[in-house]
Amino acid sequence: MDQGLFEGTRQVGSAPVVVAAIISASISLFVGLVTAIISAFASTRVARRSVNAQFALKETELVAQFALKEKDLVAQADLQKEGLIAQAELKLSELRAQAESMRQTQVTEIIKKRIDTYPLLYEIISVYGRNWEIAGKVRDRECASSFLNALIENNAKNGAFFSQNRLQLVRMSAIQTRIACEKHRRRDTRNRL
Repeated sequence: MDQGLFEGTRQVGSAPVVVAAIISASISLFVGLVTAIISAFASTRVARRSVNAQFALKETELVAQFALKEKDLVAQADLQKEGLIAQAELKLSELRAQAESMRQTQVTEIIKKRIDTYPLLYEIISVYGRNWEIAGKVRDRECASSFLNALIENNAKNGAFFSQNRLQLVRMSAIQTRIACEKHRRRDTRNRL
């Protein structure tokens, strides 16, 4: 008896039938494997598409959530900014009011001090100015020196409280006295000659 393709098996038919059966089984197995591989690739491709679609959906959701969160944060920041601006404007307004109040207080104090000091200045100008002439006193160096010393002393004590116009008036009085003294000195010098 012929031994078949495999030892211990019985020969069922001729060798070409067995080979054909093996080839047929191999082809079926190969076709099954190829089908399984193609099916696996198709499943993988579908799964990948599904994952990509889920990823795209999740990405869209996250972008939308981020945009909402960003919008919310910007709105909160704008509200805080407006609140801070309002607080700053209020504080600035308060500071301006305080500065104006302090300025008014300072001006009031200066005016009070001027009211106290102007009579002293007027007294000096009167004594060495018109009253000196009314009394018939000669305007000489002694007169000018006394007048200037009185003005300097008064200016040292009260000059900070005089207005610019008042200081110019004092200077003009001093200059007029100096001129009058010079005229008197020249007249006296001519009279002696």
